[in-house]
Amino acid sequence: ITWDLIVIALSLLIDEAIKIVDLKHEELRKAISKLDKWKQDIKDQFIVMGNSAGQGRKFRQDLENQIMSEIVRIYKQKTSDAIGLNMSTSTHIEAEKIARSAYDESIGSQPPNGDNILKYVYDINRYYLEIALEKVQLSKDNIVNDQISKLKIIMNDCIKQAINVVKKPNLCRNVKEVYIEIAKQLDVVLPGFTASEMIGIAAEIGNPDQFIQAFQQIESSQREMEKRIDILRGEFEDVATESCKTTIRTRLGCQTCCPTCGAKCDNPELSHENHRSTEHIAMAFKGVKHHNINTPTLELCYQKLQTGSFILKNERFTPRIKYYEARAPSWLNDLDSKFQNGTLRSESYPPPEQRRAWMAVRNALVAHYKMTDHTSYDNNMYPSSIHSLPPEYIPKWK
Repeated sequence: ITWDLIVIALSLLIDEAIKIVDLKHEELRKAISKLDKWKQDIKDQFIVMGNSAGQGRKFRQDLENQIMSEIVRIYKQKTSDAIGLNMSTSTHIEAEKIARSAYDESIGSQPPNGDNILKYVYDINRYYLEIALEKVQLSKDNIVNDQISKLKIIMNDCIKQAINVVKKPNLCRNVKEVYIEIAKQLDVVLPGFTASEMIGIAAEIGNPDQFIQAFQQIESSQREMEKRIDILRGEFEDVATESCKTTIRTRLGCQTCCPTCGAKCDNPELSHENHRSTEHIAMAFKGVKHHNINTPTLELCYQKLQTGSFILKNERFTPRIKYYEARAPSWLNDLDSKFQNGTLRSESYPPPEQRRAWMAVRNALVAHYKMTDHTSYDNNMYPSSIHSLPPEYIPKWK
């Protein structure tokens, strides 16, 4: 038996060593650590050979750990799948609703919320994602709670099945045979359960009664195992959050932004050539400034489309539409349509909410984009009573 065990161990170590050759440094470190653990597991099982009570205790400990490991792995995947299914149909994260909320809670906020405005301006896709996650937080928490509750029930069922197998007459003669039978039953209770070569080596059980008595202590471990699951709740929440993000990004659609104002494309078509946005914003929010004097350009990108100029480094585009024709043709239809039909197409200033928003963050954006602020503002258009965030302000992401 000893020679057979050594051959099995060496064979596993050699197979693992071959795989190690192609692994990166960090994976190599993890693999070596895993090998050390296997080596210790085999050694510990050798030590208790001939001691049936010791075999029972060691087998119980190893099986507890594997049940924990497998059930956590399987239920993390179940949590991810359940989240994906729920988020794919959730009415809380429809693209139009999130777009509306993002604009209203930042640019359109009253009084202006400078923190949200900067999020909208600096990284609009991240801000959309943040809002969407807030709206599905309750659903996500409910799914995590449900999956952990189911996990605990299945874990206890696994323990009962293991005890029933060990109690079977004439089975407790060989540790390996006991483990093989338990693994079969666990795969029924917990589909996807993967047996381990490192548990239950082919060792004879001299005194089955002592082995069974020692193994049955697993019943008293149930509460402790449940506590271990509770400690891992944070890992389940992380899995749920990542699954939420993946599905939300898909549902929020195109992440392309207008090159001159930063507005997010809200074209719902999965595959499209032309981008469009309901809410274009003043170009100053994107850092566009007047040539030579470097003051913020407080115009919408479609205003003066056929009359104004756009200067990019040393290249001048006159009229402004030529810039979009040459550099951003996918936005041209949308901007031309708004130039023809937009509410403020004939003006040279943004809507009231954007003017208020600018006053709330102008110090921060002037510093961020290295602009030169206007020496004065028309108080009727740009209320001076609005508190402006300091130049060094950094938004607080969640």
